[in-house]
Amino acid sequence: MFACAIGIFVIAQYCLLSKSSALVESCLNNVRLRLLDKIFGADLLPFEGMGRPKLYYVFANETLAISQATTTIVIAGQAGLMVGCSIIYLAIISRPAFFLTLLFTGAGTLLHLQMSQRMQGDMAESVRKEHAFLDLLQQLLAGFKEVKLDGKRAVGLRDSLRATSESLMDLKVKSTNHFNKHYIFSQSSFYILIGALVFLLPRFSEAYSEVLRQITATILFITGPLTGFIGAIPIVAAANVAVANIDRVERELGGAQEKLPLEVLPATTQQFQQIRMRDVVFWYGEPGKVGFKLGPMNLTIEQGKVLFIVGGNGSGKSTFLKLLTYLYSPKEGSMLRDGIAIDDTNYPEYRNLFSVIFSDYHLFDRLYGSPEYSLEKVNELLAEFQLAEKTKLIGDHWQTTDLSTGQRKRLALITCCLDRKPIYVLDEWAADQDPPFRRYFYETILPDLKRQGATVIAATHDDHYFHLADRILKLDFGQIVPYENDTNRGQRS
Repeated sequence: MFACAIGIFVIAQYCLLSKSSALVESCLNNVRLRLLDKIFGADLLPFEGMGRPKLYYVFANETLAISQATTTIVIAGQAGLMVGCSIIYLAIISRPAFFLTLLFTGAGTLLHLQMSQRMQGDMAESVRKEHAFLDLLQQLLAGFKEVKLDGKRAVGLRDSLRATSESLMDLKVKSTNHFNKHYIFSQSSFYILIGALVFLLPRFSEAYSEVLRQITATILFITGPLTGFIGAIPIVAAANVAVANIDRVERELGGAQEKLPLEVLPATTQQFQQIRMRDVVFWYGEPGKVGFKLGPMNLTIEQGKVLFIVGGNGSGKSTFLKLLTYLYSPKEGSMLRDGIAIDDTNYPEYRNLFSVIFSDYHLFDRLYGSPEYSLEKVNELLAEFQLAEKTKLIGDHWQTTDLSTGQRKRLALITCCLDRKPIYVLDEWAADQDPPFRRYFYETILPDLKRQGATVIAATHDDHYFHLADRILKLDFGQIVPYENDTNRGQRS
């Protein structure tokens, strides 16, 4: 019988833990996939305001906290079941012992529920502090060179990191101390219960003394399970906080969704004849608290032309490019492609016209979703862009993207050329190139793209090459203003 009991225990325990872990991991996988779908479907403007550390933290920490809590919660559930069965056994052998144990256990449970709520509040605050710390850490890692060059900046950032870290430590110590106090109180109460059962109840009932040994053994038997149950409280509280944070981020992403789901894929790349902006206006912020404002803009872009966007820093060039590509939708006015208005029903097809390298671009390590291309064409472009000795394409992966800033931009432009889109949007692309290749870009690459029928829209400060543009559009404080130096063509925008 003992051997059978051990066998049943091993099999049942394994099945319970493995099935519960599989169930939780399946749920977490669904959560991750749901969050990813909402990220892919998010509108750029509200997404930019969410902050990367929050999203990283949800995927890296919150799902891990729930996953790691699974086994503890299952074991705590078993402990609770054991305590319940033991209390029922006490009811069978002694009613007074049962009621006294039920009183102490009930009081302890209520106390720990209150403690759990308090701990969850402390943990939620500590998560906010961790987000702040990760944000500062990201600034340190991204701006490490600048930090090394400026002692005052380094000291200021270090002090902010230290202050945030110490505040985080204080919150976690406070949360732990709350748990420690209640844990010690519950343990003390448990031993007081044993004392009451052993020393007090026998004075009131002679029959009670006959079952004293069984009662004491039962109480001591449930000490371990009860301790495990209580010890699981902070882990359960952390898991609850993780669930609440995931839910909050999911709701934020849900409020940032575009009109069309990701599954509504654009048609294959199409040509166009003309793109028009009619009284287009865009601004950051709420209507009553408008920040930077762009427009109103009235502009026509013809197919196969080279358009330079010029203007000082903060003039609105990057915002204009995001608006032109419909990553930002107009607050007022309309945009038309070949006379057809761009709206919430057809913007994916319009966006598919563009191949873009923004100033804060990201270079992917592989060619995701690129149309069919020949390795011969890839090698030809690598040689033309002077990267044949630096990297190569292996399958759909670049051998390395660990290149200089200018070389990474060249590799990004090669990817754009392989996509074969009708419009190239380049935001200060040539700024990081050496003078010979910068000249090659303006005098050779851009004319080649134009001969192939592509439209090129480039934000630039390189006035030495302005004569190579078919048109120059100047922005100043979000407004289109006349460009006075376009003497070669007599055109003004």
